[in-house]
Amino acid sequence: TILIRGGTYDVNWEWERDGVPSPLRGASFTADAAAEIRAYPSEAVLINCESGHGIWAYSTSHVLIAGLEIRNASSGERGGAIAHGDHIVFQDVVVHDSNWSASANCTGFLLNGEEVVAHRCEAYDNYDRTSDHWNSSNYLVYTEDAGSSIFIIDSVSRGSVTGYKIKHAGPGTLLVHDCLEEGSAIGFGAADDGSALRYSTFVGNDTAIHLGMTDPNAWTTGGMAVEYNTVVDARGMALVVQGGYLVDDLLVRHNIVKTDAVLGATEDMPHMYFLWPYEDDTSAFGMLSELNCFF
Repeated sequence: TILIRGGTYDVNWEWERDGVPSPLRGASFTADAAAEIRAYPSEAVLINCESGHGIWAYSTSHVLIAGLEIRNASSGERGGAIAHGDHIVFQDVVVHDSNWSASANCTGFLLNGEEVVAHRCEAYDNYDRTSDHWNSSNYLVYTEDAGSSIFIIDSVSRGSVTGYKIKHAGPGTLLVHDCLEEGSAIGFGAADDGSALRYSTFVGNDTAIHLGMTDPNAWTTGGMAVEYNTVVDARGMALVVQGGYLVDDLLVRHNIVKTDAVLGATEDMPHMYFLWPYEDDTSAFGMLSELNCFF
């Protein structure tokens, strides 16, 4: 266990560049003897990235990182807080004001691997200041690897282009549960087989929930569940279903959707529920939508 005393730490980390490995690379801990990196009890720890990267748990296993605040990551790639491996948990970690090119996926948390968790975390204002492309996000996940399983639980997102986003879909799964998204252009932008978006709240987004946006070269092979969510005051599209990205058994139920936008009849005007058959052939696309409330 590493305990970090309170204070501001100005750092210039350049992990995984010029032969500099990230600190946990290749380290395999166990459930019985996990690695823990924590703020000292009742003391505030701010890691201020004057340049470069934030906290990385890269190519490692059984690691807990808790109670840290990470600011101003400007790595040019990857993220302010990275989990890449298995059994990695970020808990009570705050990442904000990351800023680099959207073409390199500017993000706060990047989560990739098996049993990777963000619990009670907060991410805000992580985006490319020169672009409104949806590659900027507060939480970015990859589910393209078999066995990958990512859980974002009781966490908060604010003020990016996309709040919660899957970059490459695949055989892995994502659960977003009991989360909040406020004010990002797109609240949830993802489509992935076997994944679920549940009991979460989206407030003041241009598009609240967009079931698409995963890279076209990684289309999914199954459906997902979107249930028990609340959408408040979506400015444009409240719920978008992009048919070409989901095949079989999409479940949309028990959601509450409220919008104050002036709804329109044309494609580029606000809609509560927008069904977009991305491909001409929709024969493989199955969807069950029931017990939703739109008003």
